[in-house]
Amino acid sequence: MHIDLEGLSVELSRGRSEVEGWASSVKKQFDEYKNSNKNLLKAYADHMKSLDEKEKILRAKLNQKEEVLSRYQEEIAKRTEVVEELERKEAPLREHLYELKNENEEYTEKLEESVQRHERIKKELEYKKKDSERGLAYFEERLGMKLRKVDGDSILFVFSCIDPRDPDREFAFQLRITDRYEVVKCSPQVENVDELERRLNFQEGGGKGYRRVMEFILAMRRKFKETLYQ
Repeated sequence: MHIDLEGLSVELSRGRSEVEGWASSVKKQFDEYKNSNKNLLKAYADHMKSLDEKEKILRAKLNQKEEVLSRYQEEIAKRTEVVEELERKEAPLREHLYELKNENEEYTEKLEESVQRHERIKKELEYKKKDSERGLAYFEERLGMKLRKVDGDSILFVFSCIDPRDPDREFAFQLRITDRYEVVKCSPQVENVDELERRLNFQEGGGKGYRRVMEFILAMRRKFKETLYQ
């Protein structure tokens, strides 16, 4: 039996080529399918990642809203407690307000009395100052004394003709006249001014105001003269 080896070899070679071509075609199709699936998987993974991020954002916003809602609920509860407490205290507060109103009326009456008393004292002080000024004017020419207004409630008494060696030398004291007499300055300094001031403000047996002022002025002049021999 004769076998055509050459023809068989050709057939085998052609068959091999066809198989290789088919295998190459299948491999190409498989690679394309694989790449296509890979892209789909990547797109799916990206989409899922985007969904996860959106879900996180939505959950964060939801948590924030829940926290805000919770705070509102707490604030409403607190305000409700405050309102209830105020309602419980309303009656005592009204009673206290009524008491304050009565107290205010009493205070207004006392204030009016105080204003009237102040006006009386003011008039008395004005009279006292005028009374004192009348007595002081009597001594100006006789004692070489001058009066100088220092401020609203003080008078400066300036003496000359005390020092024989210097008749123009000035001796002075400042007397403040309010609800009492007070020596606030003295030049030169003399002794026992406090005692003289006490007698000026109070004298047993009474006596007119200008008389005490005149006696005080004479006493101060004597005190200034005593400084010449110290």
